[in-house]
Amino acid sequence: MRRPICLLIACCLFAFALPVLAQDATETGTTPTPEPSQAVPLSALDLDHVARAEAAAEDARRYAGDASSYLGIFESVGVAIAVIVPVLAVIAGIVGFARLNQARTELTRARERVEQELAALRDSVTDELRQKQSELDALKAELEASARDERLRSEQATLALALLPLADRQYHVEDFDGALDTYHRALLLDPNNVVTHYRLGYVYTQIGKLDDATAHLSRALDIEPDFAPAIAALGYVLRRRAESMDIGSPERGQGLAEAELMLRRALALSPKLVDEDGESWWGSLGGLHRRRGQVDDAIDAYERARAVTPYSSYPLGNLAMLYLQKQDRARMLETFRQA
Repeated sequence: MRRPICLLIACCLFAFALPVLAQDATETGTTPTPEPSQAVPLSALDLDHVARAEAAAEDARRYAGDASSYLGIFESVGVAIAVIVPVLAVIAGIVGFARLNQARTELTRARERVEQELAALRDSVTDELRQKQSELDALKAELEASARDERLRSEQATLALALLPLADRQYHVEDFDGALDTYHRALLLDPNNVVTHYRLGYVYTQIGKLDDATAHLSRALDIEPDFAPAIAALGYVLRRRAESMDIGSPERGQGLAEAELMLRRALALSPKLVDEDGESWWGSLGGLHRRRGQVDDAIDAYERARAVTPYSSYPLGNLAMLYLQKQDRARMLETFRQA
C-alpha cells in the first residue's frame, strides 16, 4: 500500500514542476542587448570596468532567473502539497475505512462463531445435565425402592424369627403338624432363613419324611455351606437311608460311609454340637459305628457324647451295652449305675 502512494506523490510533483521549469527556460533565454546610441571611444581602463559591469549584470540576471525558477518550483510544490495532502487524506480515509470495515466484519464473524460455539456448548451441557439428572432420579428411585424392600424384608425376617420359638415348643410337645405349619409360615416371611430350613428338615426326619428333610437341609447348606447343625442333620438322614437298605449291599455301605463323613465334618466344625432334642451328635456317629460292628469306634464316639452331655442317659445306656458286648462286666455295671 505504501509503494503505490509514493508513486502517486512523485507523479503529482513531476506534473506540477514541468510547467514551471518550461516557463523558467523561456524567461532565461537570450535577452536582446540595447544598441548603443553613439559610439564613444573608451580607454582600456574604462573598457575593463564596462566588461566587469556587464558580467556582474549578467550574473545578477542569472541569479534572478534562478531565484524565480526556484520560487516557481516552491510554489508548484506548495500547490502540489495543497492538492496532494487532501488526496492523501481521502485515500487514507478510504483505506482506513476499508480496514475498519474489514475489521468490523471479521469481528462480527468471530462474535457469531463464538456465539454459535457457546450455544452448542450450552446445549451439550444442558443435555448432559438433563441426562445426569435423569440417571440421578432413576438411581434415587431405585435406592428408595431397595430401601423399602429391605425394610419390608427386615420386618418379615423379624416376624419369622418370632415364630421360631413357637414352632420349637410345638415340636417339644410332639405337635409335629403344628410345628411344621409354624415353620412354613416363618419360611414364607423369610424364604432364605437357614435356621428355618434346618428345623423343618429336622422335624421331617423325626416323622420319617426323609425326602422332605433332605430338600430343606440341602437348601440350608446352599445358603450357608458350613452350617454345622444342617450338616450333622443331613448326615443322620443319610444314615437312616442307608440303614433301610439290605445288609451287605454296596449301596448300604456307601450310604453309611457318606453319613460318617458328614457327621465327622459337622463335629470337626463344632465338637460340642447337639441336636434339637439336646443330644450330642457324637451319639449319632456312635450308633453308625455300632451298626457296622465297629465296637471300639462306637465306644469312643459315645464317650465323647457323654463328655458333651454328662447328664444324658442316652450315651451311657449304649456304652453299657457295648461293654457287655466286649465282656467287660465291671465297666458295664459302673456305666449302668451312672445311667
